[in-house]
Amino acid sequence: MVTAFDKRTGQIVWTAGDDNINYQSPLVMRLDGRDQIICAGDEKLYGLRPADGVTLWQTPHEGRQFYAKIVNPVIVDEDKLFMRYRFSDSKLVTLKGDQNGYAVIEGWNSKHFKGSYNIVAYHESYLYGYSGGFLVCIDATSGELAWKSRPPGTGFLVAVDGHLVVIARKGSLHIVKASPDAYHEVASIKLFTRRVWTPPSFANGHIYVRNEYAMAKVAILKNDVGTVSKVSRDLRLTVPGSKFSEFISVVDEASDKGKMLDQFMREQEHFPIIEGDSLAHIVYRGDATDLAIQGDMFETRAQVPMRHVAGTDFYYASFKLDPGALLGYQFIENLGRPGPDPLNPNKTSDGIALGGEISLIRMPASEESLFLEDRRDRKGGRIDTVEFNIEPQDINGLTWSGSRKLKVYLPAGYDASEIRYPVLYVHYGDMALGAGKMKTILDNTIGKTVAPHIAVFVPTASAYEYARSHRDVYAEALVNKMVPLIDARYRTVTKASARAILGGDEGGFGALYVAFKYPGIFGQIAAQSAMPIAEGEGLLLELINKKPKIEATFYLDWGKYDQRLTLAGTNVARSGRLLTQRLRAAGYPVVGGETPNGAGFPNWRLQTHKIMETFFPISSN
Repeated sequence: MVTAFDKRTGQIVWTAGDDNINYQSPLVMRLDGRDQIICAGDEKLYGLRPADGVTLWQTPHEGRQFYAKIVNPVIVDEDKLFMRYRFSDSKLVTLKGDQNGYAVIEGWNSKHFKGSYNIVAYHESYLYGYSGGFLVCIDATSGELAWKSRPPGTGFLVAVDGHLVVIARKGSLHIVKASPDAYHEVASIKLFTRRVWTPPSFANGHIYVRNEYAMAKVAILKNDVGTVSKVSRDLRLTVPGSKFSEFISVVDEASDKGKMLDQFMREQEHFPIIEGDSLAHIVYRGDATDLAIQGDMFETRAQVPMRHVAGTDFYYASFKLDPGALLGYQFIENLGRPGPDPLNPNKTSDGIALGGEISLIRMPASEESLFLEDRRDRKGGRIDTVEFNIEPQDINGLTWSGSRKLKVYLPAGYDASEIRYPVLYVHYGDMALGAGKMKTILDNTIGKTVAPHIAVFVPTASAYEYARSHRDVYAEALVNKMVPLIDARYRTVTKASARAILGGDEGGFGALYVAFKYPGIFGQIAAQSAMPIAEGEGLLLELINKKPKIEATFYLDWGKYDQRLTLAGTNVARSGRLLTQRLRAAGYPVVGGETPNGAGFPNWRLQTHKIMETFFPISSN
């Protein structure tokens, strides 16, 4: 787990511990007049003797899930350690030593630090770090929140000489006073245009920062740097020349703003306010002192402050959108958790880029589907549960398990017939049945626009199995274990042309990857908003051009307002267009294309019946 080296020779001096290490680093702590090596594994917290690596004490840190692998203790005073040990939990522990050994005593617990790789900084009884995209300060004595700030955006920080040196992921460097009073920025500079994923460093009077492509050295000047300029509000939140914009201009100059807004709100028949066929105005009235919006209109997870009519409780954001758009969005009130628009009755909990409950903008020409309605006049299919198990495997320190319960949809009439059926395999199967409403769609289309077929819903055991480190072991298990299991248990047509695979997001990438990796298994491949993680896009393009060609038909769709992260080089719509172009250039038939919608299931489930009509048309049975 931990290894000590002789710095002169490089020889190993000692190795200690049997815990796994992933994103953790050891540190030196002086306790009761003696130095200790403090380190956190994936399961335990340790104190080691520097001379020989003898374990002085150990205790479970109770970290869970993936975030157990990024526990990095921070020394607080002489005998305390701060740990962010779960996604949304952190705690302070006190170390007490005597002649009989050491005791670890838990103090406060807090949920103020959430979801960040950044190591928290300690300065004069206060802790500074990230909670999602917000920079926060908490009292190290009590665990209580001192302040929370939207600027400077998600990033990484270190403490230097009474200040926080923060490098935002967007590439800007910020110097902030390390004070419990409030967020106070004293200087900033734009350094990079591509994503930063590394904390800053400080040495010899200079700050050193890097992103994934370049490095910068920043000097610190002693003269007065002056006042930091404020970032102007995003002009995309207005539509000049619209009736709504003209109304806001009148209100801004009025002495009775409140009365005008009251009357305006009473006159509206629905929210958001739709003007013409392409303008949408989202409005809010309430007690928020800080209100931001996030949604498909912006880059993924970007939180943009809404415009505010001064002196009132009225906020707004205006957009010019595709007339057929169906988009999701959320409010973030007072730097809290994202939530739906209370004025908008059109809500869902089926987002992908946006978690939790979201609100929907439905433009006048947006698509609707009758196949999403539960209908009692049609006899539906039934769902079987099939246990699928292979031995768990350790991959790069992460356990992958082949154990899961497959949900198998059998169309109406299956039990009374003797015929064989084509099969559709669905990634993220539990979500496809829930948010994707696929059983309802199957019940409503089979026998009407779609030929009867079996659908196998494969639940996900790991976020890494479709497009990342586990993709090969998952693909092998799917093809060599799962498919034979289904073929042996049910009356299936076993030729590739009658076997399809479908997935969205990383599951869409996985569908394409499996099809090319194991040619001759799947002859119908559907990818919805295929997410090109890391080198994934290049890998798929390489497989598309590989000879010999596979015998397959492809269905690709994505939203015009789909997930996009410029700093990470990720753009689902751009990738969908490129993959479609390359597939067609390689001679493959490709159906589908771009929709005017946003990301996730609100878009995908509108297209599902089209996929099944393409792969299993009613005339084919």
